[in-house]
Amino acid sequence: FYAELESSAVHSEGKPRSIRTSISDITERKKAEKALKESEERFLKAFHASPVPQNIARLPEGRWVEVNEAFLRMLGYSREEVIGHTSAELGIMDSNERARILQEVLEKGSQQNVEVTVRTKSGELLTVLSFNEKISLHGQDHSISTLLDITERKKTEQMKDEFLSLVSHELRTPLTVIGGSLKVALDARASQEEVRELVKSAAENTDVLADILENMLEMTRHQTGRLQ
Repeated sequence: FYAELESSAVHSEGKPRSIRTSISDITERKKAEKALKESEERFLKAFHASPVPQNIARLPEGRWVEVNEAFLRMLGYSREEVIGHTSAELGIMDSNERARILQEVLEKGSQQNVEVTVRTKSGELLTVLSFNEKISLHGQDHSISTLLDITERKKTEQMKDEFLSLVSHELRTPLTVIGGSLKVALDARASQEEVRELVKSAAENTDVLADILENMLEMTRHQTGRLQ
């Protein structure tokens, strides 16, 4: 078994005459420490092997103590450049935003689905979703952050919004002409010649509307890979 010894001299007549030793059995404590160490080693092995960018920062200051290879690839830094530093020191993330997230993790234990902007070493701006959990590492509070790069998704969403706005405008024009022409044509006061011209205008804009819809269908076929 493992024991912890504490010895002290016993004095008599001003001189050390014997030694008093107390023995404490610390076998269970050593087993627990060993199990904790093995657990942390397994955790760190899985952490570094993960294909998802992750980092571990000491709370509350947010100084990185561990980062995995996926995190380094995403930001373009080496391990030596980031360990012991904060995201604010490297200009990766706004210092106030990072401090707010870490404070919430410290107080609440987690902070999920936080959309933040990060800057890579080359200066490229990425939009990421950050998932943060409080963990205990070596007996101290840390935050483990998992990052999901959604930059392309955000660009696609923006393009989609712009496209829908454009399509809405393009569809409104012929529909307005068609609706207006038919309403006037139905007016009993309109002459036969006026009715003929109004119906002709409505028919022409129906063709315009059909062309727009056909273009939209071709785009859909292209996106699904069915357009050769």
